[in-house]
This record gives sequence, structure tokens and C-alpha cells, in this order.
Amino acid sequence: MTASFTLDPVELAAVVASLDDATAPVTAAWSLPPACYTSESFYAFEREAVFGRSWLGLGRLEQIPAPGDWFSIEVAGEPLLVVRGAGQEVHVLSNVCTHRQHLIAEGTGHVDRYFRCPLHSWAFERDGTLAHPAGMQDTEGFDRADWCLPRLRAEVWHGFIFANHDPEAAPLAPSLAKLEPEAEAYGLADLVTTEPWDTDVLPWNWKTMHEGGIEPFHSHFLHKGLHEFAPWADFHEFEPGDGAVTHYTRFREPDQSFNPIYRTLLPVFPGLDEERRQRVMFVAMLPTLYFGFMPDHVFWLLVLPESAGSIRLRQGYLVHPDARDVPNFDHRIEWIADGLSAYFRDDATANASTQRGRASRYARRGRYASEEQPLPMVNRWLAERYRAGYRKLVPEQAATFRPRLVAP
Repeated sequence: MTASFTLDPVELAAVVASLDDATAPVTAAWSLPPACYTSESFYAFEREAVFGRSWLGLGRLEQIPAPGDWFSIEVAGEPLLVVRGAGQEVHVLSNVCTHRQHLIAEGTGHVDRYFRCPLHSWAFERDGTLAHPAGMQDTEGFDRADWCLPRLRAEVWHGFIFANHDPEAAPLAPSLAKLEPEAEAYGLADLVTTEPWDTDVLPWNWKTMHEGGIEPFHSHFLHKGLHEFAPWADFHEFEPGDGAVTHYTRFREPDQSFNPIYRTLLPVFPGLDEERRQRVMFVAMLPTLYFGFMPDHVFWLLVLPESAGSIRLRQGYLVHPDARDVPNFDHRIEWIADGLSAYFRDDATANASTQRGRASRYARRGRYASEEQPLPMVNRWLAERYRAGYRKLVPEQAATFRPRLVAP
């Protein structure tokens, strides 16, 4: 397969050449080239090499509890529909009508049987099958089976819905085996989400969002004062084939949280051991899903790119089903959100500034402090997909090019 979009071959070759250094142990590693965060050409490559061949977190099962429930989402320029089928299965479909490319549905809703395109009323079953192609009875050689909505592979992992454009991709669940003990301990599959909400467009690259969330080093400075209740970070090893990058930060006392009183505001999850009650664990399931295990809730967000330098976020909170019966539950969720927003404001200012800095002619690859250990891990996850994408999308270059850089 060759690239169907405009690529800058020199730029792409330079990125591939940087990967050996970017994936070294933290004390020897270099950051990715700034163009990885600013170049629209490179983002076009990522849309195929990363978003076209990775498991994309899209939301939670609780958003579509009944057959016929659906929500829409756009990931890296691809409009999708997530639908609960008649047999409780989850379908992830292209949201683009196969007739004249009108979007079929936007927002959330319920269909008893058919999705109908607003433009010409083509009707599609909940699994994407074209049921009624209005006006096509006289069209020569028209076969309804050829005009169904494309359907992505879908998996559900502990209540999170994932999909993959690549029909040959390896299953998701084995890549998350290291997270199984955590998911079981927190009862992740049985938690329920608050209603997710979307941000406005945010002016930074999608990788910057994950990097800021998964490395703890900046907390000593950017969040000075706010973060002192949780001063101690520790790390998990990342190995080839892992589907997530993680780290955890330990509290000074059990059952603390990111809010002005630094205490849990909901009942602690039943069955958590002492260790888990004294830490937050951050999880980056690149490229879209990021979440954090807290003693009384799990905050989650989707990183949804709009361009090389912009994203939207969709976010919510997972709680134990019984927590909804706590007095002032809605207010407590607001207090949790307000507490986290103080950290987000700091991060947003830093992320926007970093995006502007990376566009400078003087921007260069950097080195990592030891507490930035998760960042070379992120690079390792990316490198696997960048290299595979390079081989598939530009095979004539990959066959002859053996890049290697030692310095920026």
C-alpha cells in the first residue's frame, strides 16, 4: 500500500531516523523532533499509521445501555457511530452515508430499527446494512450489499468501547494484561459514567496531551502547592506489545484526591487494599484514551485530534453504582471536576505554550529528566506504529533507507 495523502519524505525520514534515540532508556533518550507535533504532513501520516491501525477508545457501554442507543464521535477526521445492537453487541460504523457522504447522525439518540440519512433518506440497519436506498430502483447494476456502512472491529474492555479500522489488527485485550489486576481491583467493568462532555478546540498536539498527563516531573513546578499532597511517583516497565503506558503517584495519606480539601468526596471503592487507597494510577491507552484510578472515582478522557496543532477532549467520571445515592452526589461530582480543573488550567497554559515553542525555527530535540521516564515509553509505543506505517505507506523508500541519528 502506498500513501494516498501528501507526505514530506525528508521530514518523515528524519522522524524515522530519530526513533532509536527517542526509545532509549530515559537517561540516554532524546525527545521526538518538533515536527512530530506541528507538521500537518506528519499528522496526515499519523492518521493512517497510528489512528488507522490502533485500537481507539471511544467511550463507555453505559452511554448506550439499550438496543438502539447510539452516540457519534469523530476521531482524527473519521466520523463514527457507536451503536448497541439487538443482541446487546456493540457496532462501530462509519457515520458517512454511502450515497452522498452526508453525516447520518450527530450527538446521541435511539433508533428503533433504522438510521435515516437526512439528505435523501437512505435507511441503514443498526449493524450498518443498507435497508432502503431511496430512489435507486432504476439505477443500473445497483446492489444494496455493496453500499452498506463500513463497520470497524470492536472490542469492549472492562466497560470501555474500542474500535480499530484495521481488520487484521491483533486483539486488544492481551496487550492490556498488566492492567487486569487494577481493573479487577477497582471493579472497572461495573462502574458507571457521568454524562460525558466535550471541550472546545484546544490548541496543542494530541501527543502533548498524553505526555503531560503521564509524566510526573512537571508536577513539582507547574502544580507547585496544588500537588504537594501527592509527591512520590513510581513507574511500571513498558514492554513491546503493551497497550498502555502507566505510572502512579503516592499520596501522603490514604484516601486523598485532587480537590481543595485533598480528601475523597465519594465512598471509597469496596475492596481496595491499603496500597491502592494511597495512590493515583495514571493510564495512557494511546492514541485516544487516558484515565486515572482514584480511591473513590476514575476520571477518563478521550483525546480527539482535529489537526496537528489542535484537539478536543471528551471526558467523564466513573463511580460505583451505589455512589449515586450519596447525598449531594451531583454537587460532589462538580467539586471533583472543579478540583481537577485547577490542574487542567495549569496544563492547558503549558501545553499551548509548548505548541507555540515547537513551531519555532530554533526548536530542537530535547533530553529527559529521570522522572520523565514514561515519555520514552510513549515514544516506544509510537515507534512501533511509525516504523510499520513507514514500511506500508512508503515501501519504495523503506526498502532502501536505513536511518539512524545519534544527535538532534
